[in-house]
Amino acid sequence: MLSNLRDILGWTFHDAEEILQPLQLHPEAVPDDFVQKTFEIHGNPYQLRSAGWTDERGTLNVKYCRMQTRKVDIAMLMVYPTTRPDLLPVFGAEWVVVGDRCSMAGVDVHPAGHHPGLDRELTEVFGTIGARWQAELPTAPDSPEWFREIAKPWAIFSSCTVNRVEVLREAYREYLRASVDLFFRPRQPDCEGGADAESVVRYKQNQFDHSPGRGILRTTFGAEYAEAFLRWYYGPPSGPGC
Repeated sequence: MLSNLRDILGWTFHDAEEILQPLQLHPEAVPDDFVQKTFEIHGNPYQLRSAGWTDERGTLNVKYCRMQTRKVDIAMLMVYPTTRPDLLPVFGAEWVVVGDRCSMAGVDVHPAGHHPGLDRELTEVFGTIGARWQAELPTAPDSPEWFREIAKPWAIFSSCTVNRVEVLREAYREYLRASVDLFFRPRQPDCEGGADAESVVRYKQNQFDHSPGRGILRTTFGAEYAEAFLRWYYGPPSGPGC
């Protein structure tokens, strides 16, 4: 059954593992029903997989999920700060492949809340990076309101055919690597773990309220499962996993 799943975005997970390795992340506890949920309806396979990590001091929380059907391949990665959103940005990436087209490819790095100092620092790093990649992956004219509300000038929100997947991958790797090398890793020692700061809580709640994945999750897995999954994905860090 699983051999029939659309498989375009497997690199998103493997690249994240490689690039995030310097952060010395540890798996967090994830409900078994979210780690992997697989079933078949009328011969059509469906699979959802997810994982979460935190660093040893609890200064960062990483969430990843991937949903596959026979025609669809969707992947999402988020890296959130906890107590210091003034020092550590949010990294977010999402891809939606339907058939032979990536109908949405989004990557952005931005503060959780209003933090002008961090915003200026991000502009210095990602302004040039964004201009280069936006020339390769121009912004889709129909980008949704939820994206326009939070997107920075260097954000990618594009669409293309799957034959350009290597371009998407290169952009993703550069944005994530710059986030790790220039923000997450050097600033971990200056941060203490703990409960999410107020601006992070508000940011996550807004993401939960306007999640673009809610519709397809409800249709595929049911409303109760969808809401529980999104509450975990946009929720606080969990305790350590096995």
